[in-house]
Amino acid sequence: MSGRRALRNIRIGEYRHLMRLKCRENLDVLVEEHPYHERLNNAILEESLSFNFSRDSQGNVYGTKTQENNVCSRSIDIVREWIINLIRAEHIGWKFKCTTSWLVKYQKGEYTLSHNHIPADFSFVYFIKCPKGSSPLVLTTSGKKIKAQEGRVIILPGSMYHHISKNRSDDRMVYVGNVVHVEANDAL
Repeated sequence: MSGRRALRNIRIGEYRHLMRLKCRENLDVLVEEHPYHERLNNAILEESLSFNFSRDSQGNVYGTKTQENNVCSRSIDIVREWIINLIRAEHIGWKFKCTTSWLVKYQKGEYTLSHNHIPADFSFVYFIKCPKGSSPLVLTTSGKKIKAQEGRVIILPGSMYHHISKNRSDDRMVYVGNVVHVEANDAL
């Protein structure tokens, strides 16, 4: 029997793995704090009163989120541009844009399932309101927890799995989005 025919005749269950490995990520995660976050966050909270929030019954977020695919306001635009500039500073000569973004509100007991943001190159979480008991962002594979702190942004590779454990407070709010690398002509 030729090698090719033998390969076609292997049944599922007869195939054996040489080895199976469990690996943890070894990827960079950027954590920064906006220098004017108090003023910006207060403005975002005020501006968010005009947004429509709802539950996403088919997603991984068990909180309420804005229905807009790319939430915008004067203050959010400032935060978004700051985040893009942080990414650009790490990848000099590359151009990036935020393709989608939204606000999420969590009440006590609400959470987000483990997920990633593929095909985005990066995703981010910016903390707007973090009452005592606000859940941290958890990097799922490594188990690393990053404390929820107002004005803090966490920028991670789009492929990195992360989640939010059950929140232990009311009114936790974050701004979340996806960032992609674009050609210079498309960066606007």
